[in-house]
Amino acid sequence: MAMIKSALDLALERTKDIASDKASLRAKETKERGMRLFSQIYDSPDFDAAQEITKAPKEDQEQLRRGLFQTALTRLQLPQTEAALHDLPAVTRALIATGAEASAATQIMDQLQSLFDRYLQDRDQLYNAVVQQYTPVLRQKEQQLAQQTGRKVTLTPEQDPEFQKYFKQNLDQLEEQYQQMVDQARSQLQTLTGL
Repeated sequence: MAMIKSALDLALERTKDIASDKASLRAKETKERGMRLFSQIYDSPDFDAAQEITKAPKEDQEQLRRGLFQTALTRLQLPQTEAALHDLPAVTRALIATGAEASAATQIMDQLQSLFDRYLQDRDQLYNAVVQQYTPVLRQKEQQLAQQTGRKVTLTPEQDPEFQKYFKQNLDQLEEQYQQMVDQARSQLQTLTGL
């Protein structure tokens, strides 16, 4: 007769090979501290993250730099509004704190600033062009609805699912083009920092 194992026995069997690795736990915690450094850079332009990193024990410095770098990279996304561009100076300071050469990091970030500005302009132009192109279709739908309901109907592009779908298709193409350039800049920054 087979012996029935308790849930505790099964759990112990599954976890017996998992050993607590103090070094990997410390590395993870240190990397998370590095990630938190970004918020200090963002909140205080005078904060010297590079000094904080060099004050840390030698074995922690790499993980601090890595955590700070990864957090800075997450801020490098196509902006949805101009307000998102306010993060870029903090990202530049974070990159320099990770050991990136200041003039090279600043140059790449200036290029990204220009790219993001151009993206926002192109996105607005795309929206206006699609609205202009779609307006006759929208007016035709208004007439059809007016005939069906007997009342005057006014539609906006945002109310029309077909417009939204058409605009999204065009926006996806635009974003794909710009995202390739952002990815290229991220790759350059990784090379620059060695992380």
